[in-house]
Amino acid sequence: VDRVDDQVKLRGFRVELGEIEAVLTRHPGIRDAAVTVHENRLVAYLIESAGVADEELRAVLQRALPEHMVPAIYVRLDAFPRTPGGKLDRRALPA
Repeated sequence: VDRVDDQVKLRGFRVELGEIEAVLTRHPGIRDAAVTVHENRLVAYLIESAGVADEELRAVLQRALPEHMVPAIYVRLDAFPRTPGGKLDRRALPA
């Protein structure tokens, strides 16, 4: 049975995806963020308000979070897929 919160276990660590998303959205160049696990790696999906380099985001995250919580991949989207109820559809995010 899947967990009802956004906590996942990755390489032996418990990771709160919402914590990573909160740090990302505090950056002035990021309007919205969603983080998932794909093929045993963290992937950050971003909607930017201004262009931000991956290296800059990685540096911000490394100052605020442990290394195992820093996403390996950053994907920019124009908009997030939504369910009919208006919630983020994590399963519809691109692989």
